[in-house]
Amino acid sequence: IKGEVFHVKSSNGLGENSTKVRDAHGGIQYFGKFNWALVYAGLSPGSSPTAKSQYNEYWGGLVVKLPENTLAGFDGSTATIHYQIGTDTKNTGAEKTGPQLAQITNEWTRLVPSVNIRFKEKLDIQAAYMIAEDKNWALVANPAASFKYSGTAVEAGYMPNDTWHIGLHYDNYRSTDKIAGTSNYVLDYQRIVPAITYIVNNNIRFSVYYEKDLTDKPSDQIVDRVYLNLRMMF
Repeated sequence: IKGEVFHVKSSNGLGENSTKVRDAHGGIQYFGKFNWALVYAGLSPGSSPTAKSQYNEYWGGLVVKLPENTLAGFDGSTATIHYQIGTDTKNTGAEKTGPQLAQITNEWTRLVPSVNIRFKEKLDIQAAYMIAEDKNWALVANPAASFKYSGTAVEAGYMPNDTWHIGLHYDNYRSTDKIAGTSNYVLDYQRIVPAITYIVNNNIRFSVYYEKDLTDKPSDQIVDRVYLNLRMMF
């Protein structure tokens, strides 16, 4: 189960270099590790190593780890702050005969604070919140205003023993802007997913998920799902 807010692409995926936070970005990254923290910074040409625009993406972050023996049972817990910026484009490329189209740009930013709380190797809680801004979401020549949205993803897992794992996932995102002439938001998404996993051994496990759509929309547009996942590793 993935936090869907992290899959929303810059420019709604309509640009030449539209990317999302969860993408694997081809590029270079530097990191430095200390006793209680990890810092990192990187850059990438964007959606692919051969992205045709002249812009790069940049990111950086800090991961702070709870020092051992500081708080009994919470060893391995962390807090992270991640910041990423980039520029999506339209009309980039070689000149053609006839009228030329000026390159259009969309400068975007993503800020993601998150925490991972672990307790006695039985309880694991992960939560992240993303604040996003696209200065030219629609990739138009004269953007009126920035497009902003934000979202949350929370997961909790508990293992009462070595055979069973009980999980709960919740995520949502919503834009500031609404669709013109309506009360509906341009981006609006919310769901909750309880799950239970039966662990046969270290290589085989079965999981059952129930996905409940909580988005505020007409009932005939709501789709709930139940699905089974079998994971086998050899």
